[in-house]
Amino acid sequence: MIGDALEIQGENPNRVRSYRTASRRIEASNVNVMQSVLDGDIGNIPGVGKTIAEIIKEFTLTGSSSQLSDARDSLPDGIFDLLKLQGLGPKTVGRLYRELNIDGIDTLEQAALSGRIRELSGMGVKRERRIVSEITLFRQRAGCYLLGDAYPAATALVDSFIGNTDIQRIGIAGAIRRGESTVRKVELVASTYSPAEDCSRSLNNKISLKSISKNLLSGQLNNGLPVQIHLCQPRAYAANLLWHTGSKNHVDRLRQIATSRDMILDPEGLRHKSDGQTTTDNDEAAIYKCLGMPFIPAELRENQGEIEAALENRLPALINLSDIVGELHTHSDWSDGSDTLQDMISAAIRENLEYYVVSDHSHSLQIANGLDVVRLMEQRSEVNKIAMQTKGLSVLHGSETDILKNGELDFEDDILQQLDWVTASIHTSFSQSRTKQTERMIRAVRNPFVDSIGHPTGRILNQREAYDIDITQVINAAIETGTAMELNAMPDRLDLPDTHARIAVDQGAKLVINTDAHSARHLSLLYYGVITARRAWVTKEHVLNCMSLDELTDWRKSRIANS
Repeated sequence: MIGDALEIQGENPNRVRSYRTASRRIEASNVNVMQSVLDGDIGNIPGVGKTIAEIIKEFTLTGSSSQLSDARDSLPDGIFDLLKLQGLGPKTVGRLYRELNIDGIDTLEQAALSGRIRELSGMGVKRERRIVSEITLFRQRAGCYLLGDAYPAATALVDSFIGNTDIQRIGIAGAIRRGESTVRKVELVASTYSPAEDCSRSLNNKISLKSISKNLLSGQLNNGLPVQIHLCQPRAYAANLLWHTGSKNHVDRLRQIATSRDMILDPEGLRHKSDGQTTTDNDEAAIYKCLGMPFIPAELRENQGEIEAALENRLPALINLSDIVGELHTHSDWSDGSDTLQDMISAAIRENLEYYVVSDHSHSLQIANGLDVVRLMEQRSEVNKIAMQTKGLSVLHGSETDILKNGELDFEDDILQQLDWVTASIHTSFSQSRTKQTERMIRAVRNPFVDSIGHPTGRILNQREAYDIDITQVINAAIETGTAMELNAMPDRLDLPDTHARIAVDQGAKLVINTDAHSARHLSLLYYGVITARRAWVTKEHVLNCMSLDELTDWRKSRIANS
């Protein structure tokens, strides 16, 4: 925030860069900031100088920063919303503010619609129209929170009730339980014999309560994320959990089936119409069984064929987190990661992986300190040394190689064929036409030494829309060549999206599920990729890094030989 404010004001670029570097280093590191402040060694973190260390210390100990306050107070509050629009960085926002007095989304929209933005040098009509489009998307995203933020918050709330004698059972419901990539609220279901007021005391100020009623506690977290805790009698817990997990279309379809069997399904349970008697045990699986089908995992409950599949006993055996045995896409401090190779490998061992691929960026991505051929070969030598010393984990060397504007790759084939795994990704030129973008990616897919396509749609949730590409054509090309499509587990990506991933596996494509880790702690984010895959009806047979290393090696050799 300080770096952005300084750049908006036109401050020295070196000063701005120092704040950004420190922010990235701390965010991606495993450092316990509070402990480092108390120990007096916060300044020992790479990229954190004396001045920034003092800012961190002040903020950690007091909850505020005079530097941050000064930076914010010197600019209108609304100006920081402009940074949430794709294509508007601090430098451009600074120009808009200083030259056109644009201080927020509303004034930006007015300026764009009136044609004032195109008058600035380097802007033009096309840029102006894109800004209007981005404002529309910004408003659509308002109130959306990443699953990666909402799920830990929901888990923490559930944990806050541990040991509470008022609560019998409690669980996560709603879109979070179904694994949607973005959600609008945290929903929990709690069973209790106690009044709502007694249950609310257990929250210990974890949420700001807005209302308390007989069956509902409503409030929000500090970050504004709404929270609803549905209260019910213990005998109705399973029915409430099913009901509030949704989706609405799924539950409505179950209700129709119940009606056809002369029963009623509502939050009180599944009951016979004739006498009102509950027909099941207090268990979701029992409700489904009574309706003539096996338990349907929450991730599938979208009324997208799962009920018909259940009635015909052909639900897939969905992939589980424990099925993933290797990580194929990671970064270290050789490029834009925050941790050393050894730190990353140690974390992979803690995650009980069988194999681990080091795959830093290639040289065209200069902003990420990408590796040229010389550095790539130096890294390969280092990786090989570490691999020989590492027990319990096979350490491999690869690259996340840029797909250039014309579809060529950042490294020549004679370099790529020396690597253990190649992930090819688009990181630039997002605004190419649909035809050119599709041709660009397909050209990369057809390279025999490309094993997988990284984050194939390029979306950044709540920030950047997917680039315009015919993903079905890309998937078809990947099936022809045996190239895998990545489901990137980073919570702000989750790319392939579940809808595209389902198309891919239905057509016979192979997937890989990777964290794209840029720090050791990112390796624990695999859950988000797996739950997204489960929404796409993915089984472990669809995912290459569920294979053992020997199986994966054989698969790769066969694919290259047949290319």
